[in-house]
Amino acid sequence: MNTEHVRADLAIIGCGLAGVAAAVSASRRGLDAVLLGSTGGIVFTSGYLDVFGLLPGTQEVFGDPWQGLRGMAAANPKHPYARMASSDVRAAMEQFVAFLGDAGLDYVHGGDRNLSALSPAGTFKPTWAMPATMAKGPDILASDAACVIVGIEGLKGFSAKQVAANCCGPQRGIRAAQVPFPGLEGYDEVFAEHVARALEVPANREAFAEVLRPHCEGVQALGLPAILGIHAPGEVLAALEALLGVTVFEIPSMPPSLAGIRLREAFEESMPRLGVRLLARKDALSVTQVPDGLEIMAGARTPEVRVTATGAVLATGRFLGGGLRALRTGVEETVLGVPVTQPPTRSDWHRLEYFDPGGHDINAVGVEVDGNMCVIGADGRPYHPRMYAAGSILAHQDWVRTRSGAGLAVATADRAVASFAEQVG
Repeated sequence: MNTEHVRADLAIIGCGLAGVAAAVSASRRGLDAVLLGSTGGIVFTSGYLDVFGLLPGTQEVFGDPWQGLRGMAAANPKHPYARMASSDVRAAMEQFVAFLGDAGLDYVHGGDRNLSALSPAGTFKPTWAMPATMAKGPDILASDAACVIVGIEGLKGFSAKQVAANCCGPQRGIRAAQVPFPGLEGYDEVFAEHVARALEVPANREAFAEVLRPHCEGVQALGLPAILGIHAPGEVLAALEALLGVTVFEIPSMPPSLAGIRLREAFEESMPRLGVRLLARKDALSVTQVPDGLEIMAGARTPEVRVTATGAVLATGRFLGGGLRALRTGVEETVLGVPVTQPPTRSDWHRLEYFDPGGHDINAVGVEVDGNMCVIGADGRPYHPRMYAAGSILAHQDWVRTRSGAGLAVATADRAVASFAEQVG
């Protein structure tokens, strides 16, 4: 079977947050880039952009994420954050938030501070940036304002009663309600994506407002699961507020979430505008070093596309993204076959206590890189002078525990692309 041949300056292997951030960084630097893989994993994100929230082994929550980065660098010199200045991390995040705004998803960020964000359960967590449609909720729920949390009948992954209860409910003027969505009454299961697309039609917004209006009497705000449209959620929210006369805000639901679907669609639709070629659902099957760079064979299961690139960024993630594979004999990297830094035996992967404050060693496995984010090969030297890695596949970090997933992905991707751009001049 003949394969399509694509040439590019930079091939980005993986379409998660790190891969998309690398594509955005490449476009900003005028590089010809191709993005390989599936964006499907993005739907499992909350929509929040965490930079740094918690130092491992402690319960210290950082209001200042940049102070947290400095603390992390001192406590763990091998952490990817220790390889870059906090100002570079911040610049990368600000540029990425600006890109999201251009893509139709307005975000707010805390600048020097973390923001307080609502989890799907109604608890609070630190994050650096969040969708503008979710930004008002934490302050309202922390105040004395009367508020109703509204669930949708048949919508899974969101409980209005749970959110209200975890926010101290009736004691603080917060109550829960459950309503049907117009046209979907009586359905056993309702999907957030279907509701969101329906609410992009003005007539459907008006019908939904009629259902919500009885619950707005005597309250200042209405909290809804993330259902307010996909491509222009800010417009849907503003329209509902005008119809109801109260403040409206969104709360993320359990993954796969609508906030993740919004990001996925925004990313896919933005790539042509950025000049990045997206080879959707074409996974890297093999990478070979050739005289002028790297050759990547990609496809769904068998080779369909041959990509020749001067350099590449490995952004395949860990286990969920398929960048790492756990075997009985250990953890292996799936694309390049480079060594994975990991505990000596499987019995060392986990600690005895599930909630051990030190975390589990399996959550810090990954590939090694040098200061330029070049992947280290089996001989302890760079696998290739222009083969970089970014995101959760990097070793020595537990992004879940430290609440740093987005910052890690975006900042290391930007560093990898910057290193490539400097090398090729």
